[in-house]
Amino acid sequence: MQLAVLSGKISQNRFASGLIGLGATILHGACIWVALSYSPTERTIALVDSISAIAFVSSLLVVVIALVRPVHNLKILIYPVSAVTVIVLLFPTDSATPGVHLGTAVTWHVGFAVVGYALMTVAALQGSLVYVQHAQLKTKTNNRLIRALPPLLLMERLLIQMVVGAAIFLTLAIITGFIFADNFFAQKLIHKSVFTLAAWAVCITLLLGRFFWGWRAKTAALYTVTALGLLMLGFLGTKLVLQYMLA
Repeated sequence: MQLAVLSGKISQNRFASGLIGLGATILHGACIWVALSYSPTERTIALVDSISAIAFVSSLLVVVIALVRPVHNLKILIYPVSAVTVIVLLFPTDSATPGVHLGTAVTWHVGFAVVGYALMTVAALQGSLVYVQHAQLKTKTNNRLIRALPPLLLMERLLIQMVVGAAIFLTLAIITGFIFADNFFAQKLIHKSVFTLAAWAVCITLLLGRFFWGWRAKTAALYTVTALGLLMLGFLGTKLVLQYMLA
């Protein structure tokens, strides 16, 4: 639907787009619940579950934010990723089954982390659009994408707001992680924690640079994508190594 809007075939209908997106996101969440609750073997939080959960929360955030902010074009980027994760989630392999058990306390940490990662994912997608928009405006390109996007200043403002949200939830995830980790090294959390702290530092640096030195579109976009890269390297990369290479 959003592709049709972008191509100029139909006009933007915020209500219809939101309703369709919400329905698809609810089905995505149901698939995650079914996969975790009715697995034929003992199934805990595995790599594919983590990716799908982040994609689910990212899609939900885009649907909700699009109700009040012009971020509809992010749907073109996040929905296909969510669809792929649902397909993979419904057809797990034996190697994808083992994971880590979550206690009630650790669930808070995981929840904060997933929302923080999802917000950073959405921010990075927004940053990518900002980067492309900035580059095309500098070359005075006037294609359909430029005409479909909101003004650059508004795009930048939305990006910074997303980064602020991601920084808040990452802060909560870091604090609860240190509180609830019984044995920091035995749980093999050191690498993930280091990369998460690095991503958090990048976010804080970006916000400080924006406030004190007026960092704009290109710099903000690069910092945001770098922060997401660090998060994915720390969380998904570490999980991939522990689950598949060292299992």
